[in-house]
Amino acid sequence: MDGFRGSYGLTAVSIDADEDGWPDIFVACDSTPSLLLMNNRDGTFREEALLRGVALSADGREMGGMGVGVGDYNLDGHTDLLKTHFMNQANGSTATTERATSTT
Repeated sequence: MDGFRGSYGLTAVSIDADEDGWPDIFVACDSTPSLLLMNNRDGTFREEALLRGVALSADGREMGGMGVGVGDYNLDGHTDLLKTHFMNQANGSTATTERATSTT
């Protein structure tokens, strides 16, 4: 976990972001990029939030991630994330599995 020093994680959730049947971990961070830890299927994880478009806001800014909801937000059959932010920052939803499959 040394690679994550300096991250201010507030909420962590388990999500199968790439729909491979293995649990991945999303961490909403405050004032630092959020984390998406993808399961390597061997007891280890790799960080891919920036690669998969869930680390920063749409305009590339670090946000004050406070909480996370997981579910099929847009009813397309894929799991989505809804991240809430600190006051005066827009909340964001991400179709995680769509991003995951489009980048692999």
